[in-house]
Amino acid sequence: ELGMCYAAITVVTNYAAGIVKARLSHAEVLAAMKKVEGLLAGYVVGCLALVPAERKCACCEIPSEVKP
Repeated sequence: ELGMCYAAITVVTNYAAGIVKARLSHAEVLAAMKKVEGLLAGYVVGCLALVPAERKCACCEIPSEVKP
């Protein structure tokens, strides 16, 4: 932990992965991502707008064993 706040965003592009034998092509994965591109962009922008200018979370307290 380097004192950075972060969040993860995931997108499932193949709900049947591991259930059916057919595999998606790279083009099909890209097409699935393209469908949610606008939604993801709006979500990220909305989340960034909620980040306070001054952090008061424990993330900013870097443990001494990690400090350079």
